[in-house]
Amino acid sequence: NYLTEGSISSLLRRHDDETTQRRNHFEIGSRRLLEKRWFVLGQLIAEEDRELDLDSRFLIAGAVGRSLVQSNRTALAAYAGLALSRERFRGVGTHNEPEVLAAIEWNWFDIGGDTELAIKATTYLGLDDSRVRFELQSSLRRDIFSNFYWSVNLFESYNSDPPADLKKSDLGLSITFGRS
Repeated sequence: NYLTEGSISSLLRRHDDETTQRRNHFEIGSRRLLEKRWFVLGQLIAEEDRELDLDSRFLIAGAVGRSLVQSNRTALAAYAGLALSRERFRGVGTHNEPEVLAAIEWNWFDIGGDTELAIKATTYLGLDDSRVRFELQSSLRRDIFSNFYWSVNLFESYNSDPPADLKKSDLGLSITFGRS
């Protein structure tokens, strides 16, 4: 009846003993599964992105969605709802923003579970202003042996109206070797 997922990702790049990039993202969400593949969702997100001079963003959201496709190889879901974010940009201060959100998630996996492709795209529309934010997270993951894997990850954070002439976009690609 419930599906609860959590994720944490961190990207840190140092050059000449100086941190040149730092991006941290924590997310936990719980879905209450309803009839005919409908669900309600609650999310809590905490993030930091030095590239965008975002010291912190805390977001709490509630949404209604539907699993559009569900098979033994793929899952596709879409949802929409409301969110409240509390952001602190470097040198600007703290700002609370009510937002409308719309998201789509697609997961593809092979039978046997050695390869998985996951894509999640979310758009946030500000209710107090005309700001639009877009978040993309995607990964292609392949098991190597035992509990070890490699993955290629792509992310994008876009803000149409950042405060005080700050950067609008943070796009990145990473290759990861890990153990689950």
